[in-house]
Amino acid sequence: MKKSTIAAFLLCLATMSHAQNNEIVRIFTPSKTYAFLTTDVDSITFGGICPDNNHPHAIDMGLSTKWACCSVGAEAPEEEGIYYAWGETHTKDYFWYDEYEFYDEENEECTLRIDISGTKYDAAFTNWNDNWVMPTKAAAEELLQNCTWTLTKYHNVNGFIVTAPNGQCLFFPLSGGYALTQKIDYDKLGYYWLSTPAENGMAYVLQFNSRNKYANIEPTYPQIGLLVRPVKRTFGQ
Repeated sequence: MKKSTIAAFLLCLATMSHAQNNEIVRIFTPSKTYAFLTTDVDSITFGGICPDNNHPHAIDMGLSTKWACCSVGAEAPEEEGIYYAWGETHTKDYFWYDEYEFYDEENEECTLRIDISGTKYDAAFTNWNDNWVMPTKAAAEELLQNCTWTLTKYHNVNGFIVTAPNGQCLFFPLSGGYALTQKIDYDKLGYYWLSTPAENGMAYVLQFNSRNKYANIEPTYPQIGLLVRPVKRTFGQ
């Protein structure tokens, strides 16, 4: 049988299972589930994340916060965007303590200890407009707890498709980050800054790992360069 390419529009989740000795890929859309033998499929193309090319879009995942379809500095969901140190609103070529704006060398700690969402330290708020801000740790936890995370390719870029219960999707590329002048973990890990400070002078990130196909929230060093995926500003922020 001739193999085919499946275009899965408005869908955001595919799973693998076994039927007798054949593997089956199942495509879940908001209205219907499709099943194909993997021997009959060359590839699966995910689409329908954005309604048009006028990025950024606010994607309504059915949660309390609407997420941007792409990162600050990106023009599409699969693009990397611009890397920032936590609390800095400009990019640079070198990411470490000695060039970090908020590092207290004498006490060896970060001096910025507030939630920076919607402040002058927020790269989304400063570089886009005041309708977009960095997500808080609570917003990221809501995304983790209520959505399905699937490691896949989108427009030939490795990353995670995040599927909401209402069928809407986000795509987060595995874009790694910068330490000193070196790009690290590209195509292996994804790191996205959250606005919430952590203990011991660190800040929280939403991160994904291609090896164990796992997404979680972890503290990390604020001086390294990571991406920012904004959310829509909500009343009271």
